[in-house]
Amino acid sequence: MFSTTPGNRPPEPSKGLAWVVVLAVAGLWVFAAATWRELPERFPVHFDGAGRPDGWASRDSFEWFLLPTVAVIVCGLSVGLGLFMNRIPLRYVNFPHKERLLSCPGAQASVRASLSRMLLWMGVIEAALFWFITWQMSEVARGASDRLDIVPMFAIIGALVAVPLVWTVRIMRQARAFADAGDRDRPRV
Repeated sequence: MFSTTPGNRPPEPSKGLAWVVVLAVAGLWVFAAATWRELPERFPVHFDGAGRPDGWASRDSFEWFLLPTVAVIVCGLSVGLGLFMNRIPLRYVNFPHKERLLSCPGAQASVRASLSRMLLWMGVIEAALFWFITWQMSEVARGASDRLDIVPMFAIIGALVAVPLVWTVRIMRQARAFADAGDRDRPRV
């Protein structure tokens, strides 16, 4: 049920998801640079709850590139933590039933692999959110739309909330499975 590599080390995280995020963020920068030339002198940079623009910036400012810059930082943090989860001492990581899981043989590798996958998927979803917002901003700036389409944006934000919740439930189930396996292996007194 819980796979580990020899020596009870967690499997290496999937670098495929990391590359998806890296390419998405690089593509976001290419898109931002390409559309910057098409922007009017004044373009929207902030929107109200209904998706209508309520904050503006000049094309001479760096604000058009602010979202891609934040995407590098946020997505880079998720991917970096996801790829290096194997090297982070678990005492610095907060997760449910930590004491129970850390006391079970094999549990650490399983938890590390699970947390790594969660962080990499978070990076993918974050990249999708930054892409969507930047694309929608360009549509509004060029007059192709009068507002952001907030339904897909909130769906992506919902995924950002759902992924950690789903992984929390998975880790809680792992804790229960490891505890149950440990109870079966213990001699009865």
